[in-house]
Amino acid sequence: MKRFLCLLMCLTLYIYASCQTKKAFIDAKGVFGADKKKAVNYILITKLSDSAYQMKKFDMRDTIVMQGVFSDSLLKVPNGKFTYYKKDKLDDRLRDVVHIDENNYIKQVGFYSNGQKTGTWVEFEKRNWKSYSYTYENDKLNGTYLIYNQHDNKLIDNEGNYINDKKNGDGKLTATIH
Repeated sequence: MKRFLCLLMCLTLYIYASCQTKKAFIDAKGVFGADKKKAVNYILITKLSDSAYQMKKFDMRDTIVMQGVFSDSLLKVPNGKFTYYKKDKLDDRLRDVVHIDENNYIKQVGFYSNGQKTGTWVEFEKRNWKSYSYTYENDKLNGTYLIYNQHDNKLIDNEGNYINDKKNGDGKLTATIH
């Protein structure tokens, strides 16, 4: 029993030590530094494995801006799912006239493979409201694109195809349900 408890404690310490999160600050020029007073953003970096580092970027009010996985500790090679967020801001003079969702929402979601965009990337206009979807292969637009109706998100206004980053044809105006 003592051996089991000792092994369990060592395993817990190993997991804790290998998954520590580090914080770094970023100034307005995008330079990483330790000066919190000059920072406009900060990132949290968590080592998931020897070839996977999760990065979450926040503004200085702790609102998430983006998150994704990199294959290197210098965060140069994106490799995995990336999510970008947006927070709409309303001018104080319009508060009584216009209502918008001022909470953070997902703006764009997609995947990278060894630094290159791959698969389907989806853009959102507002919370859960798709505006575009594009298909990438080796960091180039390759495949179907869809433009969603701005009034009924189940309808597709336009769809078409890309081959090697170039539009193939004019696309077609549609009113299909997706």
